Amino acid sequence: MRHEVIGRGLRALRHRLGLRQSDVARRSGVSRAVVSDLEHGRIERHSVAALASAASALGATLRIELGLPGGDLRRLLDADHASLQARWAALLERDGWTVEAERTFNHYGERGSVDLLGWHPVARAVLVIEIKTVIVDVQDLLAGLDRKVRIGETLARQRGWVVSSVVPVLIVAEGSTARRRIQTHAVLFRRFGLRGRLALAWLRSPEGEVAPSGILCMTKLSGAHSGDRRRAGRQRLRLHTRNSRSEADARTV
Repeated sequence: MRHEVIGRGLRALRHRLGLRQSDVARRSGVSRAVVSDLEHGRIERHSVAALASAASALGATLRIELGLPGGDLRRLLDADHASLQARWAALLERDGWTVEAERTFNHYGERGSVDLLGWHPVARAVLVIEIKTVIVDVQDLLAGLDRKVRIGETLARQRGWVVSSVVPVLIVAEGSTARRRIQTHAVLFRRFGLRGRLALAWLRSPEGEVAPSGILCMTKLSGAHSGDRRRAGRQRLRLHTRNSRSEADARTV
């Protein structure tokens, strides 16, 4: 959307509400001069936070989209997601888990799909795995995972799996932005008490162990830049040792 169209929209909303620019400034916490700039389409002068605050003060929401010609961005993200999904499914199956990908559900009007649904026949533990290449909205992410965990036991029993525990698992593509958001919202992510190598150790041998409240692992995408590829290469050399599980390159947050 062009900047001038956004500006006209902000001004039209303000007029509908019978507000002055100073009223919007007071509600949003930005100056009246900023409100004036935004309404005139001079958006590039100000931060996204300022624009979002002004829109919120008028009862509107700000939605930012990143696009590439021909839908290339969507295909790129889908490919990254599919790559992580395949790698983690293979890792879990090698450790004795039964794994289903994209397990859909329609439970009392709640519809969706679980990226990976795993079950360990000895530990009788069920994994409800959410895979994210990017973290956009933390609260939406966690609320969606909570919803899937509530349905996870039902999905497992429909497969004939005997269940003693359901563990939420969040797999996030490695990146500074993802780490920063997790650290910023550390209280919300506290439920994922098992992380990195300790998480991989439990997934390898869950028998006789108390199921964790949640698992969080950061994992590299195969298309990482060269410096990351060198580090990943060194870790792959250790994959053949008995206690190393770095193929998915899970790390402690």
